[in-house]
Amino acid sequence: MVLFQSAVFAQEKKGFLQNRFDGYSETITKNHTKEKLDELKNTLATTGVQFTYSNLDFNKQHEITHITLLVKNKKSSSTITLDSKEPIPNVSIGEAYGFVSITVDDSKTTQPASTEELLNKNNSRLENPIYILDGKIVSKKAVIALNVNSIQSLEVLQKESARKTYGNKGKNGAIIITTKRN
Repeated sequence: MVLFQSAVFAQEKKGFLQNRFDGYSETITKNHTKEKLDELKNTLATTGVQFTYSNLDFNKQHEITHITLLVKNKKSSSTITLDSKEPIPNVSIGEAYGFVSITVDDSKTTQPASTEELLNKNNSRLENPIYILDGKIVSKKAVIALNVNSIQSLEVLQKESARKTYGNKGKNGAIIITTKRN
């Protein structure tokens, strides 16, 4: 559904991009096939978003149990690896206001043991980035003190994008963390 001054209703075919006024959202499920992932990759490419997946592994029921996802545009990038004996939970890939993100929709997901481990995994290319927690600049210590289970999403802005968004404070990149709301 697309909204402007009036509502326009259209039936959507499942598995395709769901357009919204502020971006898009696509959900990858345990039942996605390599072909569906390739279709998503091609669809996202038409919007200027680079989507790659790797380390794809399926169980005997043809459900995804292992996958690494990377979503990247000119302003930001986000990556995640899901690896379990169980099928993956639903994973939402989205873009809002020009920034891409990956969000795991199931709290049962295997997560890093600590926030510091999560930061190290997602921050391998940045040196001394700023940390944004729920819209406020905070110290790395404050982020590390977070319970990893309270994190809803983590986005990494590369230097150029972070500088455009946060000025000189973002010159070394930015780690943007959104916590779950009760």
